Amino acid sequence: MAIHVAVHSANRLQREALATALTGQPGLSMSGLTQYLSDLERLCRIRPVDVAVIDVAGDFEEVMAKLPGLRGRGLVLTYASMDVRDVVRAVSAGLVLVPYSRGLAALLEAVGRCPFEPRSRSIRPAVLTDRDLEILSLAASGHSVQETARMLGIAPATVENHMRRIFAKTEVHNRVNLVSLAARLGLLWRDGTQPRRVPVAAVFGGPGSCRDAVVEVLIRQRIPVFVVGDRWTHEDDTLMVRRPLVAVIIDESGAWHHMQSLGARVVVVTETGFGQVVSSPEPDAVVPIGELGRAVHPEMSRRAAVRSAITDRELQILRSIATGHSVRQTAQALAITTKTVENIQSRLFSKLDVRNRAEALAVGYELGLLS
Repeated sequence: MAIHVAVHSANRLQREALATALTGQPGLSMSGLTQYLSDLERLCRIRPVDVAVIDVAGDFEEVMAKLPGLRGRGLVLTYASMDVRDVVRAVSAGLVLVPYSRGLAALLEAVGRCPFEPRSRSIRPAVLTDRDLEILSLAASGHSVQETARMLGIAPATVENHMRRIFAKTEVHNRVNLVSLAARLGLLWRDGTQPRRVPVAAVFGGPGSCRDAVVEVLIRQRIPVFVVGDRWTHEDDTLMVRRPLVAVIIDESGAWHHMQSLGARVVVVTETGFGQVVSSPEPDAVVPIGELGRAVHPEMSRRAAVRSAITDRELQILRSIATGHSVRQTAQALAITTKTVENIQSRLFSKLDVRNRAEALAVGYELGLLS
């Protein structure tokens, strides 16, 4: 039977890194990930959680205060540093400690051996089922009851019954608040829904301003860069352990076609003044330097463009939606008319490529527009 794991950290990068490391490990199943300890307690009430991995960053006292609400679960604390007295208190309370210095292997071992109360022997409330999560995920994607029913091969009335039970279990009363809660509890972050890995860009080309400009563009796009230079050698094949790999060509030097045989994507940068475009073998993309980021990692480029296109006022509207405010309440809070809110909301939906408020929230959390 799989061990159901929840991850908590105030730092989004840290909790998603921990969740990514744990997801897919044999014998483990990810239940959710949270930013606030109060949300971790709520997650434990509506999803099966055997072990909670809690990243401690200055909130040790709060962790200790929340122990009664987490009873029955195994608790693993990860930390960079901790006072000796706190270590003693944690161990005395039955917590398992894993300092950062011990690495991922020690964390996996701790999760596997951390004692917890078997669910069959404990009194725990009804939790969201896998079917509930499927319906919740489709609701977050903006699908209607009829569309959800058609996609799952069930009757619309069955979908409505599931939604009523989900509302009762989560103690929320509408779809927008439900999606907001699901995003906070990490219920929308599951196996198969994580973003694709960011590629490594191997830049081919001699030293000079052109290569520097290419590297600068990639770094601004937050894409890891490895400067190969004029020629790829077989010793560089060790880079292929990092997938996906993209070869960025700014001249014809080196046997770069070898990269295609190794399964790498090849992008040729034109208009650099660095010789002529390579035509044989045919590259995967030929682009000017201004479109390089999109060619190397289309999804990251799209998300960066969306984030930069959202105005401060549109972000205020999105945050108001996340708090559960209606259009009228948002207008009152921002001292503008309801018509203005509707117009701004319409532009926001267009930029996010969504159809309704619930879907806007899901995309907003995914893009990091909401904490």
